[in-house]
Amino acid sequence: MNFITLTGMVISDVKIINLTSGVPLCRFTLEADGRKFYCLVSGMMAYDFVYKVQLGAMLTFEARINDRMQLVLLNYHVMTPSVSSLMNDRLQTSGYPHKKIS
Repeated sequence: MNFITLTGMVISDVKIINLTSGVPLCRFTLEADGRKFYCLVSGMMAYDFVYKVQLGAMLTFEARINDRMQLVLLNYHVMTPSVSSLMNDRLQTSGYPHKKIS
């Protein structure tokens, strides 16, 4: 098997595909070194990936290359935070309570 480590920017929307077997599959396009790569994330990692990564995010990841020349992610690290994680941090640092206090 061929393995690769890349750093690049997500240039397409991250899409979730539910297969008939019930396994979630995530698909997106990444640009690195002036080349486009079609990438997949499978299993439960796909749900986490969709939550953390959005269009324009910078990623570093390890992947294997499948027969269709697509990159199947094994590990990844998001270098730019997503909007949802920024909003979560902002809510936690605000002085407002999460529940109504009587």
